[in-house]
Amino acid sequence: MGRKLPRHAITSWGLAVFTNMDLAWQAQAEAGLVSGLGRIESGMRRRGLEGAFVALDAGTGAVRVMVGGRNPKVGNFNRAFQARRQTGSAIKPIVYATALSGERGTTFTPATTVPDTQRTFGSGRWAWRPANSAGTYHESVTLCEALALSLNVATANLVERIGPGAVAGMAERFGLGRLKAVASIGLGTNEVTPLALTSAFAVFPGEGMRRNPNPLRAVIDARGRSVLTPSEQGEQAIPPGLAALMTGLLEDVVLYGVAYPLRGWYGFDRPVAGKTGTTDDYLDAWFVGYTPDVVAGVWVGYDRPASLGRPAAHAAIPVWAVIVGRMLEGFPRRPFASHATLEWADVDPWSGLLADSTCSGMRMPFLPGTAPSQYCSPGWATFGEFDSLFAGDSATFAASDSASHFEEEPLAEPDSLDPEEAEFDTTGVDTIGPPQRDNDLR
Repeated sequence: MGRKLPRHAITSWGLAVFTNMDLAWQAQAEAGLVSGLGRIESGMRRRGLEGAFVALDAGTGAVRVMVGGRNPKVGNFNRAFQARRQTGSAIKPIVYATALSGERGTTFTPATTVPDTQRTFGSGRWAWRPANSAGTYHESVTLCEALALSLNVATANLVERIGPGAVAGMAERFGLGRLKAVASIGLGTNEVTPLALTSAFAVFPGEGMRRNPNPLRAVIDARGRSVLTPSEQGEQAIPPGLAALMTGLLEDVVLYGVAYPLRGWYGFDRPVAGKTGTTDDYLDAWFVGYTPDVVAGVWVGYDRPASLGRPAAHAAIPVWAVIVGRMLEGFPRRPFASHATLEWADVDPWSGLLADSTCSGMRMPFLPGTAPSQYCSPGWATFGEFDSLFAGDSATFAASDSASHFEEEPLAEPDSLDPEEAEFDTTGVDTIGPPQRDNDLR
């Protein structure tokens, strides 16, 4: 506000400032963040775990909730908009949106395949060797499945094909500033704030429009005159069709992929799309997700980086589930309106061919007229389903085949952040069955 009004306005104009904040949601988010972080911290030796939470209106950019830490006070460091941390795999939707945009002459669809076999990128001092968190690799994988399972090597291959510069340019259009256009950009080695990343995700439910996050509704002077009315206009970052397509793909991340615990363990059964992010050594955990009603992002970590000992699926997702679940109590469950603009097809997630009795199928979204037309042949060997359903999504890359890489630790049962109000599936990760890929799950 100080950049748009004279300095003396605050002290001499008798200003009344109206915000977009929802006080009920704000109180629920503050309490939910404290209880969620406390629940996670209870199993740790280290204290001082912190977090941040942001909720936005995708249609206007209005900031509905902003929690900057466990004990927010006026003048305190606000992690929601001041803390810059690596995103890990939470940046991957930007990569896949870049590929699917059709810019630079590319013709990718969700069924396009890329290699997922481990290899070394670059040479000499610039050589790096990304690793998939589950330690499994595939000759080929569709973009839809690679995003759902957060496959690092497939994503690195995709970045190489479209160019790190193209990804950085797309990130800038999403409001993330100019990220370093390095080969590892798709694995989240750049730093952003929780507010910026949540605002970037709002482009998808916002029909491709980027709107600056705005906490102010109006500023009125002592005479009742409006002296500042923030604009709700935005800029078209991507076409509406691509935004709808990305929503469909990010729903699959929750239905079939690394964010499945949101529904399967933490009981969030509304239509939801989103992506996790875990950085090297579990230093940061993210989940940014959205429903037809709200876009919300949570970050969990230590101010002085230290290992959380668990990935985002077990650090960020349970906190997000409790906060957003409470916020939306009483709201009707409704599907994403963008579903009506898409076509859906059962596609083998490894070959990119239409599924039939000879191969497994995954329901994928497509822009009209872009779904594959060829069916799997009897000789096509699939890789099997869900060999990394609960794989981590870390930005870790190994220097050699023998180097360590992120592994998801199995949990006997999930942490119930609010056992009095929700019943969660407590089946162990080593025995839980994958969700069936059928229409009933959507």
